[in-house]
Amino acid sequence: MIRIKIFIDTELILGNLFGAGIYTKNIVQKLMKTYPDNEYLFLRKRFLKNPFFDSLIRNLIWKQLVFPIFAWVRRIDVALFPNPPISFLARTPQVVIVPDLSFFFEKSSSPIVRWSTYIFYYLSCKIASKVITISFNSKKDIIRLLFVPRHKVEVAYLAVDIKIFKPMDKEVASKKLEKYHISGKFIIGAPGSLIPRKNTNALIHAYNKLPDKLKSRYNLVIIAKKHGTRFDTLRYYETLRLINELNLSSKVIITDYVQHEDLVFFYNASELLIYPSLYEGFGLPPLEALACGTPVIASNTSSIPEVIGNAGILVDPTSINLLAKCVEEILTDEIPKRNLREIGLKKAQLFSWEKAANTVMKVLEQVAMGT
Repeated sequence: MIRIKIFIDTELILGNLFGAGIYTKNIVQKLMKTYPDNEYLFLRKRFLKNPFFDSLIRNLIWKQLVFPIFAWVRRIDVALFPNPPISFLARTPQVVIVPDLSFFFEKSSSPIVRWSTYIFYYLSCKIASKVITISFNSKKDIIRLLFVPRHKVEVAYLAVDIKIFKPMDKEVASKKLEKYHISGKFIIGAPGSLIPRKNTNALIHAYNKLPDKLKSRYNLVIIAKKHGTRFDTLRYYETLRLINELNLSSKVIITDYVQHEDLVFFYNASELLIYPSLYEGFGLPPLEALACGTPVIASNTSSIPEVIGNAGILVDPTSINLLAKCVEEILTDEIPKRNLREIGLKKAQLFSWEKAANTVMKVLEQVAMGT
């Protein structure tokens, strides 16, 4: 095995973990465990954590001014950046991970934000020696929208750790949720955040269309952060207003941010997961739910069918009536619930962090060697 010196930007695994951070953390862990002969370098940007620098300015200073010097001094063979932008000035070969182009499809953000982000992504993919993404649907988007040659883009799927995300006793799982003030029977709506493409309003409207006897028996628990940026807070209060208008304030619960390791308790304690997102680069929550034996109803859009396949019920996320009908079917009929549980457990095992890390390492070695 060729020993190479690899730099990995680990900013995304600091603080609360979301999709890209979860991916980065697991890839780093598996790379270091599977390929211990390589030298790995990490640099946390503490020296730039000054109140006068916001995250964007800090990133630009680090990547465009500091990193090129750091890479030259340390003689790094290849650098891995888990999201754009990469360093536009460094001579060190670079690999960039582009999970998806969600910014392109998120119409709620301003045109200035969308197009400045597009420029960062476009330049990063153009300058990088290789691009890694997390689904073939994202690969198709990157080729089509960022004009990246097909041979330059590799796919390394996300995965779930089946030692953590696995079936467990429902009562035990429910007990663990007491700190979140969750009790009784419930179904999960897992937008991740309340941005429009997560389609939270359609989820709430679909729940409202359920028969009263089902709503009285099952609450709707939406796992999404309430605050963070001012936009997060604004969307939270907009969602709260809808919940109140539909007289669902006693039935719909928004949890705020949930630690990733606690999600296994939510999945196991719930009756099913609903994931009506309009666009995803992968869609990790449905796969995690499948690994726990929880039935999944998810969108038939973007990468989600690629990940879920026949292990869940795929529906048009814009059809509120169809969403409600599918939820009612799962909650009232044990046969499809049992079938989905069996298929879902097998499906989840097809994805592994070992496979993803092997793909990433193969790309890093190719770039380091100039092949």
